[in-house]
Amino acid sequence: MKKIAFLLTITVNCIFISSGCHKDSQSTADAHLISVLIKSDLDSARYDYEYDANGRIHRILTTQNNQPRITFYDISYNGNEIILTQSAFSTTDHNLMDTIHLFTDGNNRVTKRTRSQYSDYTGPNHNPQRTWYYDTTSYEYNGDGLLTKAIRSSYDTTWYNPGSPRTVVVRSQATTTHTIDNGNVVQTKEITNISQVDRTTTNVFFDNRSNELTRTIGYNLSYSNKTDFSNAAVLNEINWFSELPFNKNYRNIPNKFSRVLITKDQNGAVNGYYSSQTDYQFEYYSDGFIALRDQLGPFEKVTYLYTPKRE
Repeated sequence: MKKIAFLLTITVNCIFISSGCHKDSQSTADAHLISVLIKSDLDSARYDYEYDANGRIHRILTTQNNQPRITFYDISYNGNEIILTQSAFSTTDHNLMDTIHLFTDGNNRVTKRTRSQYSDYTGPNHNPQRTWYYDTTSYEYNGDGLLTKAIRSSYDTTWYNPGSPRTVVVRSQATTTHTIDNGNVVQTKEITNISQVDRTTTNVFFDNRSNELTRTIGYNLSYSNKTDFSNAAVLNEINWFSELPFNKNYRNIPNKFSRVLITKDQNGAVNGYYSSQTDYQFEYYSDGFIALRDQLGPFEKVTYLYTPKRE
């Protein structure tokens, strides 16, 4: 069955070069992130952010590998609700609709996030396929405004016909807990329980399983967590800074992630174990804003551009 990716997802290992922050006379109160440039040995991408008269992001545009620039998200605001809509990735034989609703509290923290996606493939180059996806996540914070828990439920159903009709329904429940120490997240643990039903014209298959993902996060290079947080809820949806939530209240930005993923069958028996590590390197502008993220090895570099322009 064809997997559909709606966002460019890249796991980045970086270590930013400059560990110190030097103040200058330039004001940072009105600073806005206007572009993110991603460059690897094989690919390049650019995200540009447009702002309304109130300093809120109302559109994100992107170009991949020097192709024509398109709208990645249109963004609207309704009280404490932020709505991100995406439709520009539709083609003549692929229709895609994607909508995200973010609900914020009085401190502009996202307390609830919902997402709905619809995709269908038609035409001579594809087997007919229709997919609906919905998820809802709620968030809990501590007294310092740092995320401590996220609880997510999702529903994914796909109908496709490679010759005979088939339907797959996947439901999942996930809880992610964050361990905080000295103003930083030092570990996250996500436990996901998954239930899948696969139906054909003659058979029904059931599969229950679970995943446990533990991330250990390092700050031994003490990089400063300083950038434009004025639109944190929106920027978190395409977070090119860190695997952690985009939050001004973190003391530092991490330079190391170690991950362990354990998969289990419906009886709780371990049937998979995977580990990986990512290291980050950062550079800063003279006023202390993050300027560059460089992944060790033959991977991408991410450059951040702001207005007013920084050196």
